[in-house]
Amino acid sequence: MKKTTLSFLLLLAFLVTPMTAGTLFTATDEKDNVTDLNVDVFLEDVAQGLRVTLTLNPSSDGNIGDITGLYLNYDGSIPASGAISNVTSNDANADAGDITYTVGGSMPPYSAFDMYFQIGGPGKNAAGLDVQMISFIVASTPGLSAADFTGVGVRVQSVGAPTSSRDGSLKLVSWVPSVPNENTEVPEPTAFVLFGSGLACLALCKARRR
Repeated sequence: MKKTTLSFLLLLAFLVTPMTAGTLFTATDEKDNVTDLNVDVFLEDVAQGLRVTLTLNPSSDGNIGDITGLYLNYDGSIPASGAISNVTSNDANADAGDITYTVGGSMPPYSAFDMYFQIGGPGKNAAGLDVQMISFIVASTPGLSAADFTGVGVRVQSVGAPTSSRDGSLKLVSWVPSVPNENTEVPEPTAFVLFGSGLACLALCKARRR
């Protein structure tokens, strides 16, 4: 296979695959500042509604935790209810029934939030879910726009080293997007498949030359 063809395949992975725009918040321990453990909250507009993705980034000393709640502030009409679907998580037991949406939510000492999603419960110590990454879609009327979120709060329980009793807890917040909606673009999963195929072809070509 010619080098130009391989280059074309790699470029095609990102040019022909749809891109989705979203808003990224990174929730940190703003109040106590005792840990650098944080949670990325990525909000993106999709055909079915709003996709919410939470990813816990362990602390520099290796502590992890269980994501049990997401609080959101929204500059728009707050839906009275929301249907949850398309749930994926590091915990294979997580499903739509483990996520409950309510209007409003409190995470003292911070002011009340506009929206709250309860996610399972403390998994490590309560034989429930143990979530370090979860993604789901919210369908609501009125619909939600990723660009209109103005702050997030994340409740993390069962915090500690993976082999410890993990009896700590955190309240993480972010009031300003790490990257605003109009500037955040991430390739759809098929882009990575195409990109991987291009790399595989490149490796095969090199092997044949030997």
